[in-house]
Parts: sequence; C-alpha cells; structure tokens
Amino acid sequence: MKVLRARAALAELYTLGEWTTGLMNIHAEDLIIKIAVRKEDVKEALINSLSQMGFRNIIPIEDGLPLPKQHHVEQCDLLIADLDPGDSIRTDAVLMMKKNSYPKHLPVLLLTNGTEKDKYWGLLTKGLVDDCIAYPFTAAALKKKIFKCALESFAERLRVLVVDDASAMRDSVKFSLQQMGFKHIDLENSGETALNKLTIEGFDIVITDLRMPGMSGIDLVREMKADDTLRHISVLVLTAENEKEKVLELVKAGVSGYIIKPYTQEALHEKILGLATYLL
Repeated sequence: MKVLRARAALAELYTLGEWTTGLMNIHAEDLIIKIAVRKEDVKEALINSLSQMGFRNIIPIEDGLPLPKQHHVEQCDLLIADLDPGDSIRTDAVLMMKKNSYPKHLPVLLLTNGTEKDKYWGLLTKGLVDDCIAYPFTAAALKKKIFKCALESFAERLRVLVVDDASAMRDSVKFSLQQMGFKHIDLENSGETALNKLTIEGFDIVITDLRMPGMSGIDLVREMKADDTLRHISVLVLTAENEKEKVLELVKAGVSGYIIKPYTQEALHEKILGLATYLL
C-alpha cells in the first residue's frame, strides 16, 4: 500500500508537469547566480538562457566590477563575469571575492569573445576562473559549463542511488561520489530492491552495475524507462564489458552513459559531468 501511494503521488506530479523539465530545474531554483557582464545584449541573452534552464535567483550586478560589499558575491553559487587580462581592477576584484568566499569555493565562469579566447588562458591557469565559454553560446554548451563550475553546489542537492551486488564496489562508488561533494547517496544490492526504492523515494541519478543476480542492470533500466514516474532519472551503468554489442544494448535501453570497470575517479567525474545535458 505504501508503494502504491508513493507511485500515485509521483504520477500526480508527473501529470502536473513537474517532471517534464527535469529534476535539476527543481534543484536549480534555490541556486544563486550573479552576473557581472558589461554588454547589455549579452547579459540579456545570458539571463534568458538561465531562466529557461529553471534558475530563479539570477542577480545582475548593474554597476559592474569591482563589486561593492553590499552585493555579497561570496554568498552566491556561481559568478559569471567578463574579464580582460589587461584590466587589473576587475581581475583583482574577482580574486578578492574568491578569497573572501572561504571556506566555500566561489566558482567563476568567464564569458569571452570567441575570437580572443587564447588571451584568457592565463586567467584559467592561475585559477582566477574555473572555466570559460565563448559568446555566442549554445544552450547545451552553457549547461555543461555551469554544471562543471558549480558541481559542488549541485552535488549537495542531488540524490544518487548506487546499485551493485558487490559491497566493495558500492562502497567504492560512494566514496568517489563523496569526494565530488555528493551528500545524499543511497545503496542497494539488487535491481529488485533498487526498483522498489525508486518507486517510493525520489532520485536524480542511478549508478548501477550491469551484471547482477536476478534483475540485471539493463533490466532495471528498461523497467525505469517504461515507467513515466521514473524515466526522467539519469542512469550510468558500470560494466566490465566494452563489446560493441553490449554498448549498443545499453544505449537502446536508455542509459545516459556507461563506465568501464575498473574505473578511475577521473572517469566517474567525467561521466557525472556528462549528465548536464540530461539533468539541466
């Protein structure tokens, strides 16, 4: 009865359209993005793109950098700014803000002119900015850059379910996720128990082993994708098989990505970043 009530509640949310734009939009609502961009047309395009992604706390800094203290930029989750390596006042202001944000890292996404991208390399290598994106940009490119720069803030809000029949692998994946900043991580040892939990509780990402006794990883994915209340969840599959046929089977099943075992921390990190298109 508890499962049926939970499924009914999820189905109602889906019917109302809460899931159609992705769970990340729900998580994005309370993230604060501040924009220090001088060109009004570029600023407007940026704000429109962010709004379409579900961000609601978008705060333009009208008087530009250096920022007066009342802006409290250190309290935001992401700063998007245009900088000029020759403008020491603006670059020093950003450096000051990053220092004042301690102990939480202030991510800075640099908005650049595509034709002059190379001259900003020094800002990246010195750690003044976390990444850069050239204008004009596509929505997909902006999503990836935002997710990468503000991963710490997103990770604090996302719920992940790790499914593997081997306890050592479950613990390994959990530890790797914790290193990235994820705080809400649940573990299950079978596809059956994972599916039951998914119908009761809300998750944003599922990381599942491919080969498990009983319900396999692919079977779990197929069950999820056939259910309107679960199909929105992004799925990564851990597999020791890299044959072309198996990869195609995973893609057809609807997975968002796959990770070849034994995996590295860097590989998992890259796959998580690759979910930006699905989540945002």
